Amino acid sequence: YLDKISQILLPSSRALYGERSYYCDNCGKIFRIRRNIADLENHYWEPKCSKCHSKNLSSTPTKEDCSPDPLSIYAITKLSQEQLVRQFSESYKLPTTILRYFNVYGPGQSLINPYTGVLSTFYNRVSAKKILNIFEDGLETRDFIFIDDLVIASIKCLEIEKCKGKIINI
Repeated sequence: YLDKISQILLPSSRALYGERSYYCDNCGKIFRIRRNIADLENHYWEPKCSKCHSKNLSSTPTKEDCSPDPLSIYAITKLSQEQLVRQFSESYKLPTTILRYFNVYGPGQSLINPYTGVLSTFYNRVSAKKILNIFEDGLETRDFIFIDDLVIASIKCLEIEKCKGKIINI
């Protein structure tokens, strides 16, 4: 049956990156940032450079060359899944494209899950004239992708030859 398979497309997750990537004025590009518990207890929400401890960081887009740093069980399972599929595809010489989806939203998503349904949660609270819960300093950002756009991007990745064998953030 493997002779009928021309390639593998694995949906994965941005969660395996952990915190986003940053640029430090002193050290350059920084990955694997961990926020300090003492800072959080003192209501200092922004991360510091993991090398020089500078507060002078600016967030940068998370690119595919960012090393995985899973911070949850979910993220660890996604990274393990990628490794399993890569090993399988190498063994059977099948090109594999891994798509790391960011926060997907659209019709049919859970209206009660505060993580996956954050846009629905915001909309429902605002519509009901309820206060939005803002955590930390309110400056957090997230990248979202609408489900229809995700489907189009996934199909394109199957059709475009140079996508084969790559990891692509969607």
